[in-house]
Amino acid sequence: MSEQEQGSGRGPGDRRGGADLSREAETLSYFKGKIDKILHDLESSPAAKSKISDQTITRAAYGTGFSAADDLASMYDKVHGRLEKFSRTLGEQLEALGIAVQIADRGYDGIDAQQAARLQQIQRRTRADYKSMNEDQPIEHGTGSVDTASGGTGGSGSDFR
Repeated sequence: MSEQEQGSGRGPGDRRGGADLSREAETLSYFKGKIDKILHDLESSPAAKSKISDQTITRAAYGTGFSAADDLASMYDKVHGRLEKFSRTLGEQLEALGIAVQIADRGYDGIDAQQAARLQQIQRRTRADYKSMNEDQPIEHGTGSVDTASGGTGGSGSDFR
């Protein structure tokens, strides 16, 4: 154990932030600025949800009279829909990260009601999207063992409410 860990009463498995975790207002503001720039760049790029929505191929473009054209058109529509959802979700997650940075800097009471509501809205939509994406997947069950290192059953228990 290092001298710093001994002095802080923390052991090697401790996952709390330490000297390498910087939370100064300037650092968080800089980070939020970078997130805002990424979000702005996404919205002005061809990957923006509005621009992806505009990029469609009509069914007639695949030809007529053979089932492979129908299959290809159907698959294109499915992939296109997923790209739209991905673009929207990416933008929302970046937005949520920006709000979370503000919370880390000023506390939950340091954001306005509109930001708190938006964060909750993003969280609800993310959960719904995750659930709908996994409805057709078989449920994997854990081993039933308890992760004693984190003091729980393996779940993070973290939740914005």
